[in-house]
Amino acid sequence: MAAEKGDYPLSQALSSVYGEGSVIPTIVAVIGLFGLIASLHGIIMGYSRQTYALARVGYFPRGLAKVNKKGVPVWSLLVPGSIAVICAGSATFANALMILSVFGAVVMYCISMVSLFILRRKEPDLEKPFKVIYPIVPGIALVLGLVCLYSIVRYSVFTTSLSLFGMTVPLTYVISFIFIGAILYYVLRGTKQVQSASQKLDSSVEL
Repeated sequence: MAAEKGDYPLSQALSSVYGEGSVIPTIVAVIGLFGLIASLHGIIMGYSRQTYALARVGYFPRGLAKVNKKGVPVWSLLVPGSIAVICAGSATFANALMILSVFGAVVMYCISMVSLFILRRKEPDLEKPFKVIYPIVPGIALVLGLVCLYSIVRYSVFTTSLSLFGMTVPLTYVISFIFIGAILYYVLRGTKQVQSASQKLDSSVEL
């Protein structure tokens, strides 16, 4: 018997165990909804501050780093939030956005672990307020991260497509377009902004 597809696998799995009329799947769904609402505030604060910080340094357009009279990064809230709302309007786009988010997070974890090994080699005498069993724990984390990255690429990125303007576009093309666009922006414009920002920071430190 083929498994039934759906957007709520946990509730459907509980319904198959306890029955369609059971109250347990409903309770779990309500608890999960409140958990999503709670995490939503952290997500809003996280993406807005990250966008603001990257725009202030120059990796993103500087307009995203503007704040109002109260010091709130308005454009860093509105622009990424609007993109998320538009993508959430379509189940296909929402699924692709989730895959992109997980893909980016796992890539960041792997790069962080690789950076740790490089930093330990180049700067072995740095102060280490938080210590782990090196290199066993970071090595295990890197291996697990690579396994997760392979699974995401193999079973999600390569198997997902988007419908754009009546055409079916593989998600791999979308990711490639995003990465190529980001690299071109950084090479053509971002490097100058980052250099100017770093010079201002150096001058302020000297003062």
